[in-house]
Amino acid sequence: SFAALVLDVDHFKQINDTHGHDAGDQVLQQLAGLLNSNTRGGDYAFRHGGEEFLVLLVDITPDKAMQVAEGLRQRISSEPFKLSNQQSLRVTASIGVAVHDGHPDYQRLLRRADQALYQAKHRGRNCCVLQEN
Repeated sequence: SFAALVLDVDHFKQINDTHGHDAGDQVLQQLAGLLNSNTRGGDYAFRHGGEEFLVLLVDITPDKAMQVAEGLRQRISSEPFKLSNQQSLRVTASIGVAVHDGHPDYQRLLRRADQALYQAKHRGRNCCVLQEN
């Protein structure tokens, strides 16, 4: 079994508007590094577009996928993101989680993870939501 985590940086537009697009790019680069260094060797992290990332977790249960997502969320919120002007930002992320249910269409899995992300945003951001089958 495997799971898809769709992660979105909360209030990313505000980061770009307040600190500039270079600062936004620095946040995304640091977040990519954080995801790569805080996932298991067989897992994969990708930039999914804009301020979204996709993390694929292999050989995992729904409970463990939520534990991983929550660990990433906590790590992101506790990490100071350093900017080139010596400032640092606190960043939070919302994460949608969906576990592969055997359906052959991988797009369906991504849509379910996106739906969970949408629910996380509507619950106030900086949280993780598991999309049930």
